[in-house]
Amino acid sequence: MAVLVTGGAGYIGSHMVLALLDAGHEEVVVLDDLSTGFDWALPPEVKLVVGDIADQGLVTQTILQHRVDAIAHFAAKIVVPDSVSDPLGYYLNNTVKSRALLETAVAAGVPASFRIAAHSASVTGCTDRRELRTSTISANCGSALISASVTGRLSGSTARTSTHSHFG
Repeated sequence: MAVLVTGGAGYIGSHMVLALLDAGHEEVVVLDDLSTGFDWALPPEVKLVVGDIADQGLVTQTILQHRVDAIAHFAAKIVVPDSVSDPLGYYLNNTVKSRALLETAVAAGVPASFRIAAHSASVTGCTDRRELRTSTISANCGSALISASVTGRLSGSTARTSTHSHFG
């Protein structure tokens, strides 16, 4: 199974990438515009596609080329004060572009049970809890708890995520 992680070069997304690799996923592809993420945050075995989630041609090409059958979506703007000063910019990125991504995933044949709507900044905090089962991935990432609900088989070890803190 190839998993596409949007926003995967950012803090939360890159830890999801590590969790997926630790869970045994052989192909993880990241789509990120690098506006707040960093290419150096990704392990060398991960394919990075630099671009926008609303670029339906690029997203379709990426899904088909890598035979993506699951998407973890972390390409969102999260800074609350900025969202107050630029609400339309946040609406464009977090709603309009996310809708375009979902529309492209449907058109490209990504199974409905593997289109993941993820959340990030609203789930920060430290925890000792490790909950890994078919319906949930949770990983303690230093100061951030990653949690993505899925229907399918995204489970396994998160050893790298609990010790890897490349964002300081």
